Amino acid sequence: MALLPYPSIFPQEALMMMLDKFRGNEVNTPDLINAAWNVVGYGLGQSMGGGKIVAGDVPEDASDADIIASVLKQYGSLDNGPENTVTFTFIPWMVVAKVAIKLIIKLLA
Repeated sequence: MALLPYPSIFPQEALMMMLDKFRGNEVNTPDLINAAWNVVGYGLGQSMGGGKIVAGDVPEDASDADIIASVLKQYGSLDNGPENTVTFTFIPWMVVAKVAIKLIIKLLA
């Protein structure tokens, strides 16, 4: 059986689309599900798929939007991110994948 590899390109556009949704903007649902699916794949590829598994320290009060915005800000993809409510030494890709999975489940419910 042949499986598709995990995505290997940082999903900047997908994360931006998720952040738009978390900020209350209208986003096309099929595109958003596809975006979240790409984030799940990339996140798992960076952790379970052979990358270094890092849980990371994520404050309990960090929102899903804070987590996604902080990842984008750390990658230099977001200039107007949160006031550093979440700062990662290592990106906790397992946490990011969980945020994307929660979003998919919410959209399909």
